[in-house]
Amino acid sequence: MSSEHQGLVTSTSHDGVAISPEDALLLDTHSLIIREDRVTIADKRKSSKKRDASCCGIAGTGKPSDELVTLHNILWARVYISEDKSAVQITSAKELSSRLVKPSTISIPIDDGDLEKADRWVERLLEKAYEGSQQAKRFKVLINPHGGPGTAEKIYKTEIEPIFAAASCHIDVEHTEYSEHAIKIAQELDIEAYDAVVCISGDGVPHEVFNGLARRPDARKALNKIAVCQLPGGSGNGMCWSFTGTDAPSLAAVALVKGKRTPFDLVSVTQGDKRILSFLSQSVGLTAELDLGTENMRWMGNTRFTVGFLQRVITERIYPSEIHVKLAIESKEEIRRNASTVRLPPDGEHEYEGLPPLQYGTVNDPVPDDWVAESHPKMGNFYCGNVS
Repeated sequence: MSSEHQGLVTSTSHDGVAISPEDALLLDTHSLIIREDRVTIADKRKSSKKRDASCCGIAGTGKPSDELVTLHNILWARVYISEDKSAVQITSAKELSSRLVKPSTISIPIDDGDLEKADRWVERLLEKAYEGSQQAKRFKVLINPHGGPGTAEKIYKTEIEPIFAAASCHIDVEHTEYSEHAIKIAQELDIEAYDAVVCISGDGVPHEVFNGLARRPDARKALNKIAVCQLPGGSGNGMCWSFTGTDAPSLAAVALVKGKRTPFDLVSVTQGDKRILSFLSQSVGLTAELDLGTENMRWMGNTRFTVGFLQRVITERIYPSEIHVKLAIESKEEIRRNASTVRLPPDGEHEYEGLPPLQYGTVNDPVPDDWVAESHPKMGNFYCGNVS
């Protein structure tokens, strides 16, 4: 119901909860209400039938038959107008199982006299559904057809592309054809034409993208401008797990569509005269061997890592090393505080347009006196993690 007082309109839903006027679209046949985390769609015609049935001696609740859609799952909404009908269309990711969602569209008929308020309500709905995240994102999609067990193309077509299309994303797809092809693509990318590079692959392709952006003359601008994302298409999907919390392709695609740009740290690793950017982990020994030493087992998917682990534990291979360490932060409490602090990319003019200079030099430079040297003649595994 609704009431008017001193020129202000207040709406109340059938459950008695007061709602903001701009969150309610009240039509002759339906009421659509934006709540804190969902949209409620009530068909008044079904409500009327239930009341009639109750009057005839058949039990009825008298409440409208509501359809609930969570704001997180809403991909797009629009006012559709044709010669013979007009409607509000809401497209959402409908859950088919715990690991699969598919786009589903609800169409609510509206009269011509309701078009203006319907337009305002749809705009409000998208604003709430995206919560400050950019709508209709522009994606450069890189598919590695040889990643993992070789199913990236199928995963994209069946589970990811439908989500992107339903969310009105602008998509430009390219397949990687050889090792380090993504480096070349990122080096030549028009960074003004896209919001993100989305890799349907394992963790190797985003690694190449970061390093391709880093090799550009405008590396600082490119790395700050272009978001880099990964959706499951390989054996290891560490980036996807860390950023979306799942390796289910359609669920991760929804998280990406609704996600906000978030800066995170990259690590510089030098080998000889070469500087490499790393986003995930840095390792020598067992962990590195599990990845590089099982390339011929990609057809196994994740199982390749288990097989590789058992093979290498039996051989007990060691990597004698001397490690130099400098503790930037010693206190665990300070580490926790530092980890939870968002450090935004620097603004303003800089004396460099490429990568910033290395703070501690390269592997070819003398080790500073305040670094601690540790000898490990029987080291089997060395691992550093930047992202889980």
